Amino acid sequence: MEQNVTYAFGPFRLETRTQFLYHEGENVRLQPKVYRLLLYFLQHPGRLISREELFEGVWRGMIVEDASLRQAVNALRKALLDDSKTPSYILTVCKRGYVFSLKSRTSAQFKRRVCPTSQKPNIPIPDGNMMSHWSSCSKRLNKPPSATGA
Repeated sequence: MEQNVTYAFGPFRLETRTQFLYHEGENVRLQPKVYRLLLYFLQHPGRLISREELFEGVWRGMIVEDASLRQAVNALRKALLDDSKTPSYILTVCKRGYVFSLKSRTSAQFKRRVCPTSQKPNIPIPDGNMMSHWSSCSKRLNKPPSATGA
């Protein structure tokens, strides 16, 4: 059974108890698979998620074609008022997968202290700058492995 968690990001709020997404207080309709995709992204923000991982995590082992994933991502982008050419939330990494980039908080993290905004975190934190984390991740992803394997 899923915990009762509320994710807040930008003008959006996702409540897992009701499985409702709200935009500025208004309910946004999501198909069940699009809800599960958003929830998976929110549970794994700021990191590259492969298509295969999404198939396993969202569709839970069902045989799914790439077109179904693209349709679900497009439906989620539409619900989040996100543009694939200038994304605010869902970044496409060609031939590799997706990164969900945002500043989000769960209901359990609302009272948690975070580092001052003058500091640039190297790891994602609930109210931190996810883009600086994504930038450092993308540099590591594009960097060839060293001869020592480190």
